[in-house]
Formats: sequence, structure tokens, C-alpha cells
Amino acid sequence: MDAVVSHIEAREGLEAGSVGLIVSFETAVSMAHCEEIAAATPRVSSLLGATGPSADVGRELGFEFTPAGLETLYLRSRLVLAARAAGLHHPVAGVWQDIRDLDGARQFCLDNKQLGYRGMVCIHPSHVAIANEVFTPTPEAVDHSRRLIEAFRAAEAAGSAAVDFEGQHIDIAHVKTAEGIVAQADAIAANA
Repeated sequence: MDAVVSHIEAREGLEAGSVGLIVSFETAVSMAHCEEIAAATPRVSSLLGATGPSADVGRELGFEFTPAGLETLYLRSRLVLAARAAGLHHPVAGVWQDIRDLDGARQFCLDNKQLGYRGMVCIHPSHVAIANEVFTPTPEAVDHSRRLIEAFRAAEAAGSAAVDFEGQHIDIAHVKTAEGIVAQADAIAANA
């Protein structure tokens, strides 16, 4: 796939490597090799955990879909781990197929966000606003992150490698997490 896209980029005069791939995992073989696939080429920009009812993955693996998603928890978790291990910081969740159950779509987004997904492929326009709301860091989270970074930098300038921030111990690991939240919010705002 990388070779084909590279050929098309060259033919169309596009910058080499400018087209990224979101790899969708829908077979047992692909799921079993998700780590290798995630790291196969720098062109892989994200992984998609496809886990919907009666779709390829469900049929292939033989699971019965439930809105709670316990039957796909391992698969979804493994894809997040594969993505992050390959340096891909924005894995996206598979689709919510019920176009009328908006509460279910919201819970699906929340559940996947908690696992580490940073977005969702939407199959219907009614899901877009929900996904955007859930996966966009709240203004409160962004403000908290900015204050945390500022407090740590001040402590660092004074010679400390950790600080009490609003009753919580924070160190560079917390700062990196906060920087990720701010970067995500800034990227979303820049593309809005």
C-alpha cells in the first residue's frame, strides 16, 4: 500500500509521504499482527479499531456485539497499545452503527476515550457533534493543564523536579500529559 501511494504522490506531484494512512483492523489476522502493521511504514498515521455489530471483525472473530463492549475490550485496548508503541498518538475508534441511539453513541465515545482513543470514525452526521464534544478537551481541562505546566516550570526554575499542584504531586510525567491535552486542544482549535 505504501508503494502504491508513493507512486501516486510522485505521479500527482505531491510531497513524498504527505498522504497518511488510517489502517482499519477488520480481520483476525490483522488484529493478530496489529503491532507489526502499526510500525510497517511511517505513512501509517493512525489505527482504527473497527468493532461494530455484524461487521467483519464480529463475524470473523465470532463475538456477539453489546453496547458495553466487553467482547471487544481486549481488541480495542491492544490497538491503542500498538498505536502508542508505534508513536501514533491519535488512534480512532470504530463506528457506532445505530444512527438513532445518540445516548449510545455518546457512551461509546466516552468508553473509547477512556481507553486512549482520540477520535471516532462517524458513520452518520448525527454522531459528528457528539464525537467532537467528547474527544475535544474541555476548556476546564485545558486551563487546568496550562496552570499545571506553569506551576511545574516555576518549580523547575527554582530547582525542583516535582511540585504540589492543587494538592496533587506532579512531575515531568504529568507535565507531558498536560502538554498533550493542550496540544490536542490547540490542534482542534486551529482546524475548526
